[in-house]
Amino acid sequence: MLKLNYLNNNIFINYSSLLKSRDIEKDFNIFQVAGFPHYEIVSSRILEFFFDPNESHGLGTLFLEALSAFLVSENDVESFINTDWEIEREVITSNNNRIDLLLKSNEHVVAIENKIYAAEYNDLNDYLNHVKSEFSIKNNYGLVLSLHPTTFNIEGWKNITYQQFFGRVNKILGSYFIGSNTKGLMFLHDFIENLKILKEGNRLNMSNPSQLTDFEHFLEKHYQSIIDMDADLKIYKKECGQLVDGIINLFETTEVKHEVNNTLRSKLSASEDKVYLNKIYKFTPPTEPLSALVIDTTVTQYPKLSIAIDFEFGYDKVIGRSGLILKMFIRGEKGIPVWHEELMDNLTKVVDSDYKKVGKMIHCFFTSDIWGKTDLELIDLVKEKYIEIVIRLHNLRVDLGE
Repeated sequence: MLKLNYLNNNIFINYSSLLKSRDIEKDFNIFQVAGFPHYEIVSSRILEFFFDPNESHGLGTLFLEALSAFLVSENDVESFINTDWEIEREVITSNNNRIDLLLKSNEHVVAIENKIYAAEYNDLNDYLNHVKSEFSIKNNYGLVLSLHPTTFNIEGWKNITYQQFFGRVNKILGSYFIGSNTKGLMFLHDFIENLKILKEGNRLNMSNPSQLTDFEHFLEKHYQSIIDMDADLKIYKKECGQLVDGIINLFETTEVKHEVNNTLRSKLSASEDKVYLNKIYKFTPPTEPLSALVIDTTVTQYPKLSIAIDFEFGYDKVIGRSGLILKMFIRGEKGIPVWHEELMDNLTKVVDSDYKKVGKMIHCFFTSDIWGKTDLELIDLVKEKYIEIVIRLHNLRVDLGE
């Protein structure tokens, strides 16, 4: 039996004054501090970084999926994002013009003209002619990504604002947290915030950097609390991981599997040989967030699909909320989340607590009292939630198990 000291209480209570400090609202933005917030060449480099799914940000195809919403139909999104992409900047045309950003895949080419403040547009016709001549067999798109809406009317080109694009990014960001890099998320946050500052016309005056002064005062006031909370969080994460290990070790025993399967067979009047628990394992993203206990259950009507449920104990992405977090999605043949409208709609119906639908995932938060409990006690909570979800899906005519 495993009992963890740090789970005897919510550690965030110890730092409530720090987390609620109004000074945090005066945080600085790295682009504003660096003195080049409005440089188009800088934003183009950052766009290149985030559009490349293989870069170290760990956000995969986040930007590509956001872009697809403006270029292709919903049925073509999967084929648009799940292919090999090559990203280039400053691509020179035959007329010696430069395309800010060029995205190339086996089937698609996207030319992006990046505009922050400049009102003058380069030869967009030349850009598109270059793309068509170089990649004649592919689907070609011209896109002006601008800080403010434009009024140009050039065939083959469309305009979206940074606000529209980042609105789409934020809408699906939740489904890309797993595997993301903490620094990459912070960098993205500052990039989005910087463009918002520029759009509102509230530039930082570097000759009077009040933001830096406020931040220095904040550090002076809360330095020790920041150090202490960082140390506590490291231990807290480690012990939550140990907790998941303990629960998995119990869940993998024949007795627990037998108990869960028998309970579901009895409640659902299923055959004696029907098995619900397909795969059970621990998942820890490389960026060191809390580990999750993952249960996959085959969807009887769609044998190539499964319902994946991630159980996490600890704190939610929203600092200050702690308890049991569930992330549910439809897993496809390649092991990645896939979109299935009917099943996704049913997943939202089986939770009656705090939840949000983000991209291809359902995030549910349960204010379960996990503090001071052991792995033996918490496994009952996992079993209870799992059985409840399977039964509710069954009542919605979604048959699970093999």
